Amino acid sequence: MAIQHGHITVDEALAASRLEENVQQKNWGLVEGSHDVTEADLGMRLFGAALYLDLTGALRYFKRSAPSTRSHLLFPSLLF
Repeated sequence: MAIQHGHITVDEALAASRLEENVQQKNWGLVEGSHDVTEADLGMRLFGAALYLDLTGALRYFKRSAPSTRSHLLFPSLLF
C-alpha cells in the first residue's frame, strides 16, 4: 500500500521487506539457490504489482509527492 500511495519506491519496499533476511545473511552467510532466488522472486512480484497499478491508472487516484505517476518514479533502478 505504501507503494500505491507513493510513500516509498519499489526498491525501498524490497529493501524493507528483506531486512531480517539480510541480517541473517550477514550473520550466517548466503545460501545460494535459496536467498538469491527468494530475493529475485520477491522483486519480480513487487515490480509486477506496481507496474500493474501504474498501467491501469490506479496510482493517479492517490496523492504523490511528484506531479507525475510515470514508471520512472516507481522504478528508479530502471533509469538508464
